[in-house]
Amino acid sequence: MKHYGGMYYPDGEEHMIEWLKKNGAAVNGRVIYQWRKQTAVHAACKQFRTAVDIGAHVGTWSVNMASRFGRVLAFEPVAAHRECFVLNVTAENVELFPVACGAGAKLVSITRDPHNSGASHVGGAGDIEMIALDSLGLSDVDLIKMDVEGYEANVIAGARETILRCRPIICAEQKRDFAVKFGLKPTAATDALRALGMRLIQEIGGDFIFGW
Repeated sequence: MKHYGGMYYPDGEEHMIEWLKKNGAAVNGRVIYQWRKQTAVHAACKQFRTAVDIGAHVGTWSVNMASRFGRVLAFEPVAAHRECFVLNVTAENVELFPVACGAGAKLVSITRDPHNSGASHVGGAGDIEMIALDSLGLSDVDLIKMDVEGYEANVIAGARETILRCRPIICAEQKRDFAVKFGLKPTAATDALRALGMRLIQEIGGDFIFGW
């Protein structure tokens, strides 16, 4: 495990730490990843009941969600990431789920880059549980953040009922052709959100903030 800027990262991590050295923001004694994006997303929220962090990694978003929302539900399938998460995010209103999110229930593998833990993504069949967010029957979600390296449209498919019921702000990553490796269009995530009646509020560096 590595420690930088008040946060723990998996052994071998290089990419994110180098990014933080150049672009990180100092917030409350920590060097924070994607602070500009986080600030814009929180500014778009009208209520702060439940936030959902899909692709929670080591807690770079959850650590700040915890101080703003009544509760945070974080989903992270990689054990090495969760080991860092529980050290980084100690707030009692955060619940960490050791599963991936997708269109439905199945078992998957996660492909990992040893030097860039943020590039981890769903692989083929495996032994890691995947669920649909809809299976939880949530009723008070005000924010969903998803960063799953191209798998976002599948996450949206499994969260359709939750999204329509709760009408949350959604921040979805959609970069270059990440989705193509899953047989999806490069714009599959934003297309799916627009099909649900959502509108684009802002795009920041490949992350798209949608509202109603």
